[in-house]
Amino acid sequence: MGMSSSQARLLTLTSRLHSIEISAQKIEAEKLRLANDSNRVYENYLNKLEQTKLVASVLADNGSMTDIDLTANVIYDYKTLQNQYTLITKDDKMLITESISNNYKNTDSLSSFLNAYGLATNVSQTIHHEDPNPTYENQKQNYENALKNWEKSCTNIDDNYKADYNAWLLEKAAYEESLSEFNKKHEQWIKDHEKWVPAEPDPDDQTQPWWTTTADDSLATKFESAGSGCYSAAKGGGVGCYAHVLAHIIDFSDGKGKGDGENPDYSWYNGTNNLITTTIGTTQEISSGDITGAGMNNASNNTTMAEVSVKLDDETKLKPKIATGETCNVNASSSDYEKLVSKWDYRTGQLKSTKQWAKDLYYVCKNTTSVNGYNADDFTGTVVKFQEALKNSLTEFDQNIYDNYHKQWVDSEPQEPTFNGTLRDKPTKPPYPPKPKEEDYINANPTIPRDEVLNHTSFTDKDKAQWYINLWYRMEGLNETPKVAVTQVKDDATNTIKEVYSVTNINKSNTTYSTNPDWNVQENDNYIVIPDNKINDPQWLRNAVVEGYVLIQEFDKEDNKFFDTSVSVTTKINEIKDEKGVKKAEAQYEADMKKIDKKDRQYDTELAACETERNAIKEEVDTLKTVAKENVDRTFKLFS
Repeated sequence: MGMSSSQARLLTLTSRLHSIEISAQKIEAEKLRLANDSNRVYENYLNKLEQTKLVASVLADNGSMTDIDLTANVIYDYKTLQNQYTLITKDDKMLITESISNNYKNTDSLSSFLNAYGLATNVSQTIHHEDPNPTYENQKQNYENALKNWEKSCTNIDDNYKADYNAWLLEKAAYEESLSEFNKKHEQWIKDHEKWVPAEPDPDDQTQPWWTTTADDSLATKFESAGSGCYSAAKGGGVGCYAHVLAHIIDFSDGKGKGDGENPDYSWYNGTNNLITTTIGTTQEISSGDITGAGMNNASNNTTMAEVSVKLDDETKLKPKIATGETCNVNASSSDYEKLVSKWDYRTGQLKSTKQWAKDLYYVCKNTTSVNGYNADDFTGTVVKFQEALKNSLTEFDQNIYDNYHKQWVDSEPQEPTFNGTLRDKPTKPPYPPKPKEEDYINANPTIPRDEVLNHTSFTDKDKAQWYINLWYRMEGLNETPKVAVTQVKDDATNTIKEVYSVTNINKSNTTYSTNPDWNVQENDNYIVIPDNKINDPQWLRNAVVEGYVLIQEFDKEDNKFFDTSVSVTTKINEIKDEKGVKKAEAQYEADMKKIDKKDRQYDTELAACETERNAIKEEVDTLKTVAKENVDRTFKLFS
């Protein structure tokens, strides 16, 4: 049996009413959500009314200090801040930007990391070199060789001279030894010869065998006897008496003789013209008393004196004797007395004859008071000398005997030793050859100039390099950072000092990467990458720092490492009220509330429409239900 149209309509209305109920419930739910959103927006608005932000004090272009919003990008931008900072999580991991992370991941060492920031550069250094000149070296070697050869020649000359000189010294020593032996022998010969020379037989030595010992000896005895009285008186100082002896042996100037010696005759004496002449030119007459008046005047004494006088005529044998080495002891300046008593003739330097000596002594005897320089004691001694000399001259000389004795003496002469040794002249060192002169060998320059250009690896900016070195070491988990070394090099081309910046390169440590669910980024052992939408968000950084999720570290340039700091400690970062954020929050609140109100009004309209449609449907349903019920009732009535 089919459904009636009213039933179908009722079913449709019921379905639609159910749909309206569901829509109304959804709208009510949305209105509830809007109420929640309104509360949230209001709460956010209230929160932002007290909103603060972190700012950093930086030096503006005009030289004044100004505040800028502190963001992660500001912290990791070199030179924006005066000091260097880094962001650290509670588990000591760095928070870095993605660009820094990429440079770190894509490099394997500190130097390559620095190169990624364009810090690598070369410092050119020109070094002037003076390279050895081969030509000069060859010339120098030739000169040195010539010098060595010259030195060798000089050494050979020295060695040969030394050897020759040493040989000469040995020869000289042997020669001197032989000469010494010879000198000893010669000295002995001199002594022997000196003894031999005086031993030469003296022909005038009347004590020797070459003088006869016959009548002559008796004549000397008789002479001594005849004049003994006068001689004794003379030795006693009575020299005048000795004039008697002298008068008897003197020849007279008139040529009168005394006989032949055997028959002496003094009868001729008449006392006149009996003059004698002295060597000083004075004359003296023989006094008659000295002849006839003398005590010795008798035949015997006269005969003896006559023989003596004759004997004295032989001047070759009967001159006064002289001792060895004796020479004339008077000259023209001597006194008359000295000239008269001397046996030397001052005029010739020769010996006087015995008779001339007797004449001079006679003159002194007769003129003792007038002779210049007379000395009685000396004259007494002279008389004694004359007496002895006269007595010793009265012996006969035998030439044959003397010659025999003299030959024996000659034959006994010690033979003078001869020295046959010879010594060559002392060696003289030959001159050295000319010494080589350097200028004759070398005319080239010692060196050849050459420029060497060195390119030193350095940094374009020392401070910037240090900044990124600090950053890299912190990313490596190493807190202490090496300082950039500064080396000064001299550039000869510009004559300037250049600075080369360097740091010891080390390789990056092995790191592992994993996903950090809290940050939704990749992280390694030592750092976490800040999402791109956060690096320039000052509010994000402020909230992270203020809430304690993120810590700030500052780099200490003295200790060369990072240390923990905070907004309340550091003077370069401050927390201030975010006036701009408050205004923005107000505008955002008003905009959000307008959207919520508009939506709420829309939902109210939609609910009103639903309510109107639901009421209409309910009325129609009620009508349909009434009609249906009436139809049922009518039907039941029909079949009942």
